[in-house]
Amino acid sequence: MNLNRTAISLFFIVIITFFAGCNNDSNVNDSIKIESIENAINNADSARKISERLNGRSFKDNENKARLYMLNIISDFHTGKKADNDSLALILEEQYKNCSDHKIKAISKMCIGLVYSSIGENNKAIKSFTDVALLEKEACSDAVGYLTFTQWGWIIRSEYPYSEAIDKFNKAIYYAKRMKDKDKEVNGINLKGWEYMYARDFDKALATFNEALYIAKANKCPDTHTIIKSIASAYEMKGLHKRALSAINTAIDKCNGNDIIPLYAIKGVILKNLQQYDSARIYIDKGRQDKEYYQKASYLYDMSELEDAKGNYRNALRYLSQYATTLDSMYEEQHRQELIKVQKQYNFTLLNAERNKLELESQRKTNLIIMLIVISIFVILIISYFYNRRQKIIKHAMSTKERLLSKSISEIKDKNYQLMKAIQENQDKKIALMQEMDKKDIILNELRTQQTKLKEKIFLMNDTIKKIEKVKEMNEKTKISQATQITLSKDERANLLDSTNICYEYFIDRLKDKYQDLTEDDLCLCCMLKLQISTQDQCVLLGINDSTLRKRKYRLKNKKMMLPEAFDTLDNYICSF
Repeated sequence: MNLNRTAISLFFIVIITFFAGCNNDSNVNDSIKIESIENAINNADSARKISERLNGRSFKDNENKARLYMLNIISDFHTGKKADNDSLALILEEQYKNCSDHKIKAISKMCIGLVYSSIGENNKAIKSFTDVALLEKEACSDAVGYLTFTQWGWIIRSEYPYSEAIDKFNKAIYYAKRMKDKDKEVNGINLKGWEYMYARDFDKALATFNEALYIAKANKCPDTHTIIKSIASAYEMKGLHKRALSAINTAIDKCNGNDIIPLYAIKGVILKNLQQYDSARIYIDKGRQDKEYYQKASYLYDMSELEDAKGNYRNALRYLSQYATTLDSMYEEQHRQELIKVQKQYNFTLLNAERNKLELESQRKTNLIIMLIVISIFVILIISYFYNRRQKIIKHAMSTKERLLSKSISEIKDKNYQLMKAIQENQDKKIALMQEMDKKDIILNELRTQQTKLKEKIFLMNDTIKKIEKVKEMNEKTKISQATQITLSKDERANLLDSTNICYEYFIDRLKDKYQDLTEDDLCLCCMLKLQISTQDQCVLLGINDSTLRKRKYRLKNKKMMLPEAFDTLDNYICSF
């Protein structure tokens, strides 16, 4: 009796569990209908709730698995979470490559595009969005169309011509109007306005932002401060700083939470352009964000610009140096992330390859054994054939070599006699040639001595050189009073370059060949260093002050010539060049 009761109880438990499982499966299948996916596309909260409810569920059929992947992709897009690799995109491509249902195919292509855009493969993303556009008239819903064209335009937002991105945002606005979703319509118009900003058509950008603001106010859309911030940026780019300040103040008044921090940074830049430097510093500091490298770099760049405008060049240089260091760190982090992404993709590919390898392992081993046996027999036959053939060839070659050996010995004796004779003749010619070259060297040295003396005479007769020599003899008071007359003119500088080039063995040409970035001013300074003109006379002849001269020499040595530490000064290097 107890056994029967236990059996009946177990039977009812199994029945109840079965029906509960069926009911649960029914709810899951309802959640993965196309309508549910479209609702998730249109509504971020809906995407999150469905994804959370299905989290941990397992599906036996590939169709429901693929739809669950699409829900996860959409949920991640709404939350801003980036994909690790393209594995989900590859799964969806394989699942729907021959799909005849255009509606689900359009959604899958959109999700594939979202994955590729998330991992930075924009060309593949654009191809997927293009496939959605081809299905637009047949099966593309308003939600799919809006998200596709918005993301498409965002990918190409900074590419010339900007009209292509504007067309994509216009398409997104069209779908937003069809959905009667004013928030999405305002977002699309705002993105379109920024595209005009990229094209530097600030009047059209302002008109577009004002249109978005009008719709946002009329429909009481949240986050109107975003549109007003865009208007402030447009006024700032046009140089209307006071209007920009008024707009950004309005945006700050309407903004709450962390979104207000970037507005402070924008206000600081506007105040800087209005030359209100103290207030600008306060707002730039209030707008500082260090969570991301680009935020920190933006703050450092704004501070560098502010200090430069105030004339604090030392601080400006310090901020600019920190800005460059931050950019380097950002690029290194991006490179590291790219390596991690490639490693993950490689691991995924490796797993697929390993799975295929295991499936074919047994068949490959059998085929390999048979192949090895056949190859071994074939190799033995070939080796035997070639061995016998080689033995015959060796015997024939030995007899032939014996016949040729005696003949070769006599020929070698004749050639040896002719070679010794030729060597003796060659030595005689070589001695005669060396005697002739010695005579020519004597003549050449005499000509070089005459040429050097002639160059020195020409150099001293040159008007520019005479002027430089006179300057050396002047006292300091005369040099200061006649500074404008002493400064070398453009023609005199050219004359100095030509004269120095001729008299110092093409000094200027050698400098240009080795350091191609040198300007005419740099070359003139090098000529004066070569002529060992004093620092004071260099300043007077070049028409610059001592500070500027030091900066030029520093730039020449460390940036343009990048001299090693062996040369302690630029003067020593140029004198020895």
